[in-house]
Amino acid sequence: MKKTMDEFFEKTKTTIEVLAANMVHQKMIATIFFLNYQQPTRENITKLLIRANILYDARDRATILLKSIVEIETLIQPKGTIWRLLQSDDPLSETE
Repeated sequence: MKKTMDEFFEKTKTTIEVLAANMVHQKMIATIFFLNYQQPTRENITKLLIRANILYDARDRATILLKSIVEIETLIQPKGTIWRLLQSDDPLSETE
């Protein structure tokens, strides 16, 4: 049981480190995640797993947001159809 908890604890810490590497300042990782949860107890593992899940969700939401921004920028390129419609006094006009 102790070995399994140690393994979960280490895997959870590694997961948080990897996820947070590009999302959170490294000093915050040590302070927020690991100074408070230094022992491989059930409570600490549970809390770290919850935080890892939150980081996964944040990564997924950030990816969706960035993809949406790129898609919008692509649609509203100067001289693109939507750009011309937004700039035109007469949205039905096809002239540039």
